[in-house]
Amino acid sequence: MNGIEFFASIAYIITDVLAVFSVIGSGIIALTAVVEFFTKKRVQLPGQILIWGFGGVILGFVGFFLLLMSDYVGKPVGVVFRLSFGTIGVLLTISLILLFVRMAIRTQVPETKTQKVTGKNK
Repeated sequence: MNGIEFFASIAYIITDVLAVFSVIGSGIIALTAVVEFFTKKRVQLPGQILIWGFGGVILGFVGFFLLLMSDYVGKPVGVVFRLSFGTIGVLLTISLILLFVRMAIRTQVPETKTQKVTGKNK
């Protein structure tokens, strides 16, 4: 077993979860950018959501390409959601597009006002 096959076997287990968390995190990030655009105030997100969005996309695409270079092509990926390759590719692409939308919208919001999002804000 060479290095690519070893890492592809790890990616086979976790890439479905990364794709789903990536879409959830990127969706929340993009939705926050839309709220920022209409309220004209910056919102500081908790770090965990940013990790889900950005980390899920980066690690998800790395895992996806590792799987493409291995013998796992054509098999359902993951142990939690058991998604097909096409579904994982679509989820990661949607997540990446949502992050680009967030960057495009965020450039339209002035940087002067920042509001931190916590569970205690009313």
